[in-house]
Amino acid sequence: MRLSRARAVARFEFLATVRRLSYVLTTIGLPLLLFGVTIASALLQRDLVRSMATSGQRVGLVAPVELVPHDVTAPEVLRAPDERAALALLERGVVDHVYVVERAWKHTGRVRHVTRATESPMFRDDGTPTRIVESMLRRALLREVADGDVLARALEPVVLVRERLEDGRAMLESGEALDQAIAAVMVPMVLAVLLLSALLMASGYLVQAVSADKETRIVEVLLSSATPEELLVGKLVGLGGAGLLQFSVFAGLSALVSSVVARAVPSAFEPPREALLAAPVLFLLGFVFLGAFMLALGALGGSVAESQKLTLGVVLVAVLPLLAFPVLIESPHGPLARTLCYVPFTAPVAAVVRLAVDPKHVSLVDWVCVPLALLASIAGVLYLGGRLFRIGLLLTGSFPGFGQVWRQLRAPR
Repeated sequence: MRLSRARAVARFEFLATVRRLSYVLTTIGLPLLLFGVTIASALLQRDLVRSMATSGQRVGLVAPVELVPHDVTAPEVLRAPDERAALALLERGVVDHVYVVERAWKHTGRVRHVTRATESPMFRDDGTPTRIVESMLRRALLREVADGDVLARALEPVVLVRERLEDGRAMLESGEALDQAIAAVMVPMVLAVLLLSALLMASGYLVQAVSADKETRIVEVLLSSATPEELLVGKLVGLGGAGLLQFSVFAGLSALVSSVVARAVPSAFEPPREALLAAPVLFLLGFVFLGAFMLALGALGGSVAESQKLTLGVVLVAVLPLLAFPVLIESPHGPLARTLCYVPFTAPVAAVVRLAVDPKHVSLVDWVCVPLALLASIAGVLYLGGRLFRIGLLLTGSFPGFGQVWRQLRAPR
């Protein structure tokens, strides 16, 4: 193989790709859009969780005074003299729930719960107001047989103090625990999406380039001055460089946004250093594997549309870590996460998510064996992919059958 020819192909493919308007817009616009959506989603989730924790507590109560005295009424409860007055409060929006305690409550336990007709039973959140009414009724019963601390503990047996294990010591959970929990989910997701986007876009450029060359029959001119192996290496290097440049921009913008967020909410955000350091290496290994695989499959197609159909299965397998993202977050060192790290199609993204979620418990075996497994897969796909690439280029204008491909793969070079 003549390196000068491969270098010329690489230079041409790199410059032709980075000068495209779509490449520039994607490189700059995609991460900005993703970060904007992520930050907006995180803020909405935080506000939603906090509002759910405090909403739905306006309670209207109708109860006989002899059953529920006024001095056991909670601050969140507005007592009404009768059911009609309570329903009027509910209709005007003064309260969100109305509870009607029947006179035979001590014998039957029946308490009617009235909500607005517009409130869907599927999304109704009445747990908190119901617990408030239950606490009042317990207090009304227990005050007859207990008082003081016994009554308080019977009503509230557990006063929960949340702590976290940090550096071998139990530390009081900070008030920003909710922000930390949201960041622990959103940061790995952003890294995974950016890495997967860079991998698939860079690999997609390879498929488009070789398919367009075949469709326009430019490949016949290229083969007159370069071998299929030189074209394969040149396209991998050139378009790989374009993909690496794109990934570098993604990483730079990620670091910039991370620093801004870290200054704004320092206690709720800690950049995953191990994942950020490993991401470029995993990108290069993942790109060479996916790129060679998709380049070989793309060369078999007779047109751009046909090549994209052939590579669709590769894309579907590569996005599996995102489909399994909740499992990776909850169990980053479980069987599924470890398995995805050793499947070459999913290894880069799965490994980045594991390192972003819990890098301290990633074993030394994984640190060493995951890159080695990717390197072994790259060696195999380069050998087989090189042969498929040669077959696809030499059979321009027709789609080879399985038997023809198998014979060519077994034939001596």
